[in-house]
Amino acid sequence: MAERPGIWGMRGLTVLALLAIAGGLWVSGGPMQGRAERRDQMRSADLSALTAQAECRGTEAGAATADLGPTALCPETPRLADPATGAPYRITVLDRNNLRLCADFELPADKRLLAHEWQPGIDADGCIVYRLNRPF
Repeated sequence: MAERPGIWGMRGLTVLALLAIAGGLWVSGGPMQGRAERRDQMRSADLSALTAQAECRGTEAGAATADLGPTALCPETPRLADPATGAPYRITVLDRNNLRLCADFELPADKRLLAHEWQPGIDADGCIVYRLNRPF
């Protein structure tokens, strides 16, 4: 049986289309990369909310505190744990005026820096050192 004259052209176009799709996934990282970026952006937003609560609680306590839960004067309830993994965010008091807030990010630091809305100040270990605005 003889092949139709345009079959090689169609096969060539199919191969080119598949290569274009594969190249697009390679460049963008695909859907798994996008999900990891969204989860990391959520972690970054959570750390930002924790800094706001740390400021309020520090003012209330007269010094930095690792307890960032809600109080009567600071009623905000920031997430204290990663909703994707359940792992608690790490909060360490460095001194009266400074806290270290850390999360376990999925993407390596160089990939996180390319993500949209990435919070500056987060180091390669996924931590922010936050200095209270009102030193004590």
